[in-house]
Amino acid sequence: MRWRHADAISKRKVGIMEILTLDNIDFSEYEQETDPKQKVRSIAAYTQEIIEELTPDRADAPRHPKMPFANFWLYFAPGEVTVWAGFNGSGKSMLQGQVLAKLAEEGVKSCIASAEMKPRKTASRMIRQCTGKRWPQPAEVQAFVAKTEKSLYVYDQQGNIEGKKLRAVIRYCVDKLGIQHFAVDSLMKCVRGTDDYNGQKDFVDMLTVIARDLNIHIHLVVHLKKGEGDEKVPTRMDISGSGAISDLVDNVLICWRNKRKERERDAGKQVNENDADTLLICDKSRNGDWEGRIPLWFDPDCQKFTDFNKNARRGLARAL
Repeated sequence: MRWRHADAISKRKVGIMEILTLDNIDFSEYEQETDPKQKVRSIAAYTQEIIEELTPDRADAPRHPKMPFANFWLYFAPGEVTVWAGFNGSGKSMLQGQVLAKLAEEGVKSCIASAEMKPRKTASRMIRQCTGKRWPQPAEVQAFVAKTEKSLYVYDQQGNIEGKKLRAVIRYCVDKLGIQHFAVDSLMKCVRGTDDYNGQKDFVDMLTVIARDLNIHIHLVVHLKKGEGDEKVPTRMDISGSGAISDLVDNVLICWRNKRKERERDAGKQVNENDADTLLICDKSRNGDWEGRIPLWFDPDCQKFTDFNKNARRGLARAL
């Protein structure tokens, strides 16, 4: 009963947020290629951008959004593409959604194109993560929607999405809505055939071009090869499909779930709660100065990742 109650709330309140569909928007004008003459400019046109690039520490330098975790120094700069990789069930889409929900709360405009999840499910999970509750109250749902209705959008299209159509949707979002971040979930829904390496390369290349041309950040979910199982910590070399995927993009993030810890706990064994539930790994940062990994802990009630051990924190609270 409680699940049905929660879903009913999501249907009413998430409806306030703008959902982009093929039925209510004509994307055809955005399917046309940009006139090449618009891309040929004197270097003088980039003077301010060059100054910003060469003096990043000045007081008025732009501050790009970063991961909402301590000691994880990846910034989501405009004009770049970030890949979110992981095995099935690793939480890569969930973690990506949590990050975009946080950005939306801060007023950064984002749109999510999930071909695998209905908008009400996507939004409901984000609200759980932001409130930290499994069953947020209607007033809390309304507060989140009111805060993000002009900064968080979803493209309602389940099933396969053609690259040409997706490019048009992204252009529309930037032109009409001022979108700064666009998330694509996932590559396998945009390129048919896991062995279509040329198709994968062309699609990812298209994303890098449109991100650069429109000066936005694009997030792309991809899968990892099943190979040696899910207990070995993967690298970008384990991304399923064309090697061009990791070569072309600017950043590669890998979400690795500690399945061994889960299996031992499920078997009734004693586990070390200080061992991370998930590792978030930055395995490539083309324009940054940092690559590394941080431990995360997962709260299954609200489906939220944190960079502190909640069990240790509860123990400290009891001691105090």
